[in-house]
Amino acid sequence: MTIASPLIVALAIVGILLTAVAGVTAVVLRTFYLSACILICCVIALRLAECWIELSGWYLQRWGLATFLRIGHITSPARARRQLSSRSINAVVRQ
Repeated sequence: MTIASPLIVALAIVGILLTAVAGVTAVVLRTFYLSACILICCVIALRLAECWIELSGWYLQRWGLATFLRIGHITSPARARRQLSSRSINAVVRQ
């Protein structure tokens, strides 16, 4: 079972809403270019947010802070604990 980060859930909801707005704009105003621009802006914003989440997860993991945020996907608390414990064991072995 995975725990969804509130930020990721919020991004998904915003993406769905913006896509719906772009679709309604295309139907009501019959302007393909405006709706295409809205969709492109939505995709760019969501990809930038995803990159930010991945980078923040990388920094948190890099410095050994307890976090459930992993690069690329959401992980379960049990898996995060196993990874943190294996990292601490590896750190002790290296010393």
